[in-house]
Amino acid sequence: MGSFYTRRNRWTDMDSAVAYGISAMQKDASANVARFNAASMLHRCNRNLPHAAQLFREYLAASPKTEQAPAFAAYAQLAQIEVRLGKISDAKRDREAALRLSHDYQPSLDLKF
Repeated sequence: MGSFYTRRNRWTDMDSAVAYGISAMQKDASANVARFNAASMLHRCNRNLPHAAQLFREYLAASPKTEQAPAFAAYAQLAQIEVRLGKISDAKRDREAALRLSHDYQPSLDLKF
């Protein structure tokens, strides 16, 4: 639903869809990927970046990780957010974590500080 609302610039509805997904995920511990999806949506839309960063951190700290949401992609997006938030040392740390997991992941390689 979040993607649907994003394509139509319905930001309040998108925020509500993200919140609903997170709420549903808290009732199902195996739905960790919902954190990744919510954080990715917020990141793509440049909305509530501190919350997106927190969701990526929670995703990375929890199990299981999935093929659809690899840890290296979460680290790379987290680093991109941290650059936008001015947290350069954190961004460098998370970029390095992404590159340790996938040394040729282009979004990590392209990140500029």
